[in-house]
Amino acid sequence: MELDALLLEAETEVLEAGYSSLHGSHVTHYEQAGEAFTRQALAHLFRLVVTAIQTRDLASISSYADEIAVARFNNGYDISEVQMAFNALEDAMWRQV
Repeated sequence: MELDALLLEAETEVLEAGYSSLHGSHVTHYEQAGEAFTRQALAHLFRLVVTAIQTRDLASISSYADEIAVARFNNGYDISEVQMAFNALEDAMWRQV
């Protein structure tokens, strides 16, 4: 099975595990932003990763990371909070592989 298909098949589990990990870490700004915002952000990142795997092009993830860095910084997030969100999703994805 191709990696993109494997991840898409496990999307619900990956997103739930990523959210649970991030929520359990009590990351201040993501807690303040709320569950819906956090789940939406993780789902968007998940879709970008799967698309990058399918197209073998990382440009969209790189652009997104730049955009998120600026947006989160402007909203008072510490870089470690953003890293924790990316890492939570990454870890959940690796557990499915």
